Amino acid sequence: MIAKVARWLLLAVPIVGIAEVGAHFWFRSRPPTFSEWESIREPVLGLGHLSAPVIAAPAWASPMVRKALGDERMPLAHVAHADMDRFEHAIEVSVLGERSGEVSGWTEESKATFGKFTFRVLKNPL
Repeated sequence: MIAKVARWLLLAVPIVGIAEVGAHFWFRSRPPTFSEWESIREPVLGLGHLSAPVIAAPAWASPMVRKALGDERMPLAHVAHADMDRFEHAIEVSVLGERSGEVSGWTEESKATFGKFTFRVLKNPL
């Protein structure tokens, strides 16, 4: 009887390990929840560059970033910009490892990670 239980326990350990690895990848690839979006306000404000536009990557995240940061940090003039050439700096808020094409080629001055989010302060090379 004890040998039978021991065999089942030896089989259970790898099964639980495989399930745990699968859960890790599933949770890691999920987009942030609404409450997680709300938590980005203070870290983004702490980056400085208050005149720099905030860019979301991927683009579908822009409304969530704007809702979390508010109109004073993401004014319509920044959100509805024609191009990024007129700005010296930009702050990119990234989830799921995405990068914004609007600021490709810009120099990364600093980078911070906060939960599922990555914040980059970028400098325009022009």
